Amino acid sequence: VRLLERAVRVHRNVFADWAAPLVESLVLELGGQKEIFLSTLEELLDRTAIRNDIFEDFQAAVTLLRDELSQIVSPDLEALWHDARRLIAVANTRAHVRQRIELDIAYSRLLRSGEQLSTALNPDQLKQNLAEELPRMEINNAFVSQYADADLTQLAPFFCLRQGQVFDPGVSRFPATQLLPPGGDFEGQRRNWFVLPLTFEAEPLGVAVLEFGSGLTVYEMLREQIGTALNNIALHAEIVQKTTLHERSVQERLAATDRMQSLSVLAGGVAHDLNNALGPLVALPDVIIADLDVLFRNHSLDISAIKTDLAVMKSASLRAARTIK
Repeated sequence: VRLLERAVRVHRNVFADWAAPLVESLVLELGGQKEIFLSTLEELLDRTAIRNDIFEDFQAAVTLLRDELSQIVSPDLEALWHDARRLIAVANTRAHVRQRIELDIAYSRLLRSGEQLSTALNPDQLKQNLAEELPRMEINNAFVSQYADADLTQLAPFFCLRQGQVFDPGVSRFPATQLLPPGGDFEGQRRNWFVLPLTFEAEPLGVAVLEFGSGLTVYEMLREQIGTALNNIALHAEIVQKTTLHERSVQERLAATDRMQSLSVLAGGVAHDLNNALGPLVALPDVIIADLDVLFRNHSLDISAIKTDLAVMKSASLRAARTIK
């Protein structure tokens, strides 16, 4: 016991908070309670194995304990050290497998979220997809904002998720230096956040503030997915606007064509009526002049002035007919 106490005192940097129960179980093991050291070690490994380097600390602790008790020559004690190292190695392998499985699950979730976010063609659909996909990745608090000015000094809230519920911060814009819109600061609560710039091909789009949820490195891919989705929505809106303007231009040209066709029909009808009206004015002067010549031979009348007036009428009628044609 004195040897173990001295080991803990000298090597405090190796023995963490979990060292006391480990040393106590070893004392009980040496006192005759079999299997208690290994069972305690396994329980501590399950409870504290949240970092990869923790297994190295356990191995170092077992090595120090073995060195301090090297004066005791016992096959059972050597077997105990061997079993302890094997137990730590198995726990380390199990933790790596669990981490790999979690990474695979996170990657599958990212693929799903990427498919969902890429299909959004309008802001409402993207917000709905974010509200569904982020909680699946254990992200229950998230704030996505877009730049509201060319100087990048103002942000406009786009999507706000608090405790897994979508909420409206009630402001149209806020200073970019705040990062979080009003109602998203969680005063009095300690939290870890990832602040990620949203870009597309080096063009700044906004800022995403995501709470550290699953502990998996999914945030960089998620940032790219959100940035791409925002850019897709902007491109879609631009295409829709251009298509609308094009359709409006086509409709205006079609309407102008219809108006010209209607005007052509109207002009044709008017020309036909005017031609009918001018017909007698063109033909009758010749008939009248012929009748006047007969009358002149019989009565010796001076009809030169009348014939001149009739010739003028005919000439004017012919000019009018050519204009109508």
